[in-house]
Amino acid sequence: MLESIFKVIPLRRVPRKLEILNYLLAPKSKEPQRGEIVKIVFGKKKISGVVWAKTRNSSGISEAKLKSFETEKNPQRFSNYQIALSEWLAENTLAPLNVIFLALTHLDFKDFQPSLKSISKPELILANRLSTRENLIKIWSNKISSDESKTLVIVPTYAYAETWLKHPSSSTVFLHAKLTQAQEKELLKKLPCAKLVVATFKGLFYPLPKFGRVIVDQADDEGFFAFDQMPRLDIRQIARFIADLNNARLIFLARWPSPTILAFNPRKPLRRLDNPLAISLIDREKENFGERKELISSRLLTKSLTGKNLWLISQKFEVAQYRCRDCQAIVSCPKCRLPLKLFVLNKKTVLICERDNLKIAPPEKCENCQGSNFSTFGFGPDRIVSILKKSFPNAKIALLQKTQDYKHLKTVKHLIATTAIANYPQARFDNVIILNPEIVLNSGEYRAKEKFVGLIFLAGQFLQASGSLFIQVSKSDILGVKIEKDFYEISKNFLNERKTYHYPPFGCIVMLKPTGSFRKLTPPFEPEALQILKLDFKVDQIENRIIIKSNAENKKNLLHFLRSNLKDPWSAWVNPPDFN
Repeated sequence: MLESIFKVIPLRRVPRKLEILNYLLAPKSKEPQRGEIVKIVFGKKKISGVVWAKTRNSSGISEAKLKSFETEKNPQRFSNYQIALSEWLAENTLAPLNVIFLALTHLDFKDFQPSLKSISKPELILANRLSTRENLIKIWSNKISSDESKTLVIVPTYAYAETWLKHPSSSTVFLHAKLTQAQEKELLKKLPCAKLVVATFKGLFYPLPKFGRVIVDQADDEGFFAFDQMPRLDIRQIARFIADLNNARLIFLARWPSPTILAFNPRKPLRRLDNPLAISLIDREKENFGERKELISSRLLTKSLTGKNLWLISQKFEVAQYRCRDCQAIVSCPKCRLPLKLFVLNKKTVLICERDNLKIAPPEKCENCQGSNFSTFGFGPDRIVSILKKSFPNAKIALLQKTQDYKHLKTVKHLIATTAIANYPQARFDNVIILNPEIVLNSGEYRAKEKFVGLIFLAGQFLQASGSLFIQVSKSDILGVKIEKDFYEISKNFLNERKTYHYPPFGCIVMLKPTGSFRKLTPPFEPEALQILKLDFKVDQIENRIIIKSNAENKKNLLHFLRSNLKDPWSAWVNPPDFN
């Protein structure tokens, strides 16, 4: 009877120790395949489970105590691709297998046998402008329709799929999280024969067919970090894994060669389809003190900004100044005397000077009148709208809302937007003005500089062919280099900085956080396990977060240790994009 014991994964959210259970195959039942869905007894209920492996009872449990299960006459099964993906995700993200399988959609069709090849080096194609990207996609779409092999296109957001779907055919399928049950059922019928499959993160969990080409569109986009859902990972890693399973050609289409992309070791030479962005810097360091107190430089407001204009602000631009209520004096930097900006970092209020990279606690007394009565004075998007209305009284000015239909904004001359503008790839502007993008550098994150440059390219892609890009900064060498330089060289410098401090991809960082609701938080490890962990790795604890750092060579050992010792309700984020 030892031959009839199987490891089964319950298709239910269960404690970590119940992730895989042993069950006994009932007499006269047909032996199940790996990935087959069966009914198992779990407590007092019958639930679905996934057959994972045949095993021998080495746990010492009497077979008489094992619960039995029967196989179905017409069983459903997860595909070989989904099984390989689940195994890879569990190993690389520490996500429980039952959670991964709950995210999958199963379908019976002619399966293929994936075989993992050597790690793929992507081809990197750079297109600064959306118009260039659209022309390239048109060429690719025509080629895909005549190809024998299938193509998978992975997009960071729903909006970027629209260009690929402009020439729909019966052989095109778009898989995403917004599908209704009826739409999903219809598309899954077409999936095995589809020539082009366009997918967001959710689409990668369907039983995908074999591909000859995998394209990652807008590969430098922040939307590819799926750390707000399970499993938590960089979606580009799945793209490379799929390319390896299929022995397929892997292509990254990006706006700039970001350090995150260079970490994938793309093939050389890189293909540039556009000239580098021409940037006009508005360096506020060259202005006098009176001018610098204003939110927007007078040099921008007095320029002849004809046509349509985009004013881009960072998502973190909703900040404030600290002001004395008694004398109305604004708290200024002790070095440059510019107004300090108020932020809340790690639940602590700090005042920041971007020019001098200074962070101080709010003062208890006013330097001017010695008063102790302070208030905050905001200058977010609404304040920018009021400034522009004074400077351009006859122009239509609007603030972009996330859920707004862009067609209602076509007549707007000055549009103020955050990074939410990325959801409107059809938009085009004669001028793009980025206000103080260096604010993102205050986060202290190891990718802060990359996000700073990414904000520039996000804005620049919306320019008309003859448009102008203006950037208002506190000083021109805010990154330590002139930002008019070649961004490929700047990106390599960023990557070398990560190598110095053993940040990903040269090291491994795991952030542990408790998930779910709990009355009393228990430690993530037994005391003995924690001592072993601290001997081998650097461990820091900040409130309810634990940061573990390792070099790249010990990554597998660290993940194996966490998989064996981490306790509920703690979860692991492996190499999160931001962990400060």
